[in-house]
Amino acid sequence: MVNFKNLTFNIPLETYQALNDDEINFLINTEFINELKKNFKDIQTIIDEIKANEYESIVLIGFGGSSLGTKAIYDALPKNKDYLNIYFIDELNNKIKNFIKEKSLYLFISKSGNTNEVLSIFNFFSKTLKETKNFFFITQEKDSILNQISIEKNIRVFNVNENLGGRFSVISPSTFLPLGFANYNWKKIQDGAINFLSSEENNNFNITSSLLNFYLNNYRNGRNITCIMPYHSNLNSLAEWMMQLIGESTGKKNLGGYPLGITPVKYSGPKDEHSQMQLLLDGPPDKTLLFLISSEDKKDFFSDLILEHQKATAGALNERNVPNIEITINNINEESLGALFLLFQISISLLGPKLNINPFDQPGVELIKKRLKSI
Repeated sequence: MVNFKNLTFNIPLETYQALNDDEINFLINTEFINELKKNFKDIQTIIDEIKANEYESIVLIGFGGSSLGTKAIYDALPKNKDYLNIYFIDELNNKIKNFIKEKSLYLFISKSGNTNEVLSIFNFFSKTLKETKNFFFITQEKDSILNQISIEKNIRVFNVNENLGGRFSVISPSTFLPLGFANYNWKKIQDGAINFLSSEENNNFNITSSLLNFYLNNYRNGRNITCIMPYHSNLNSLAEWMMQLIGESTGKKNLGGYPLGITPVKYSGPKDEHSQMQLLLDGPPDKTLLFLISSEDKKDFFSDLILEHQKATAGALNERNVPNIEITINNINEESLGALFLLFQISISLLGPKLNINPFDQPGVELIKKRLKSI
């Protein structure tokens, strides 16, 4: 069991293996580490300018990595009267019309600036609201439909790093801006991640290596499905971000053309103890499980009961030799979430060289987008 400030990691110690020089060089040259270390001086200035309009809520339109990280943080953090509500539109359905609010800031986020769903929703809102003065674009700086619209309609735009993939952009302006507009302290997220990186560098990446090798060793032993089971409803969106990170980063063909991948599945505890644990305990030995646990200072009957359920489930998994690990957030705040996001970004990206795949691309997803354009 290893601790980092408000986080406790119960990962088998035998999986620890110090990163070698090639792995460290690979890591320090990743775009998400370079992004993490930037001094975003202009971010708070933009946030202050937008907040001067006194919006009553935020409507965020984004799909996949454009919204999952922000939603994970927003859902996890405790709420108070100073925070604005953020309404997430990340699917196409008739409920979109319910988000027509005169005093809302509408954030349209698309890395490419050509995301079909985002453009379709923009067209709906621009026709319905008539005015676009409450609109704000977050996209990369290149010739795209979204950038063209920003010029034609005089809509403010913030250009993000074009070399940073969506699922690796959670500790970047793509997330900092929406959270800052809603009065959250985005700088603490960045600081939490930076402090975790510094701690790992000083401790031979012991936590990172343990998580990396837990997944790698079990994958090589035929356990190519990982179940993520939060025991706190506020952590469900965090589990969904982890699903995208793991699935999109590892589901590739290797250099020899052989298909690889770890399939992530999200459960919810204790609810899914009654529906899915039978499969894990007595089904095919192809799964691992990650427990996400919240252990807040304020205790009540149900929080204690939930933790008892988790301990009983972990004990049953150990008895059946089902590999499992526990990550406990002792205090859910911006710093602990920043550290947790970086841990998974580092660990999953390092699986790439181990499996001879590129963890940063998503050729299958691009194929869907290509076919959609031809329809």
